[in-house]
Amino acid sequence: VGKNNIIIQIVFIEFSQRSVRRRSLTMREFIELQQHVDLQPYITTHDREGISNNLTYLTTMNILESIPPDQFIIIKHRTGKKVRGALIGVEKRQLTIQTPISVEKMPIWDMASITYRKNIRELPKLKGFLYALSALGGVILAELWNEQTRPRIDQVWHFRFIGTVLGMLVGAEAYEAVNIISSPKTFLALTPEEMDKLKN
Repeated sequence: VGKNNIIIQIVFIEFSQRSVRRRSLTMREFIELQQHVDLQPYITTHDREGISNNLTYLTTMNILESIPPDQFIIIKHRTGKKVRGALIGVEKRQLTIQTPISVEKMPIWDMASITYRKNIRELPKLKGFLYALSALGGVILAELWNEQTRPRIDQVWHFRFIGTVLGMLVGAEAYEAVNIISSPKTFLALTPEEMDKLKN
């Protein structure tokens, strides 16, 4: 501008929006500003990680992408409606959820909160017990059927075998269900301001 005046331009991001500020400074003010900036501590990678971990909306995409596919989730929409179902995936900032009756797509900025399981716990000690209990239940049902219908001896053993096999199949599903139900849930909630920031 003038011989002793300098125009500075500061570009920064505020609330996910790029802002530009211009100011005219004298040479003395510019040197004072430069010295003030030089005295500030250097921002390390560790500092940046600490800041981003405290800003939930910055880590939301990473959290959503880390949820395993077909994981049962409960999402609360910003309108208050709850959507329950299996997460199919996250693509282009859209959640795809398989509910019992349809496939729903929801933009992540409409998500007020999500409840999910980070990982599924394995309980091998219960596996044998659940399989045996289910097989026994299958045999008992087969015996009840045999008592009602009075089949020939070869059919009696056939129904016992079928009951045992079906019981073991139910045992496999029961084992999976117990593993999922016993796994701890994780809850992630966003404020309305954070939801709006996810649009950018």
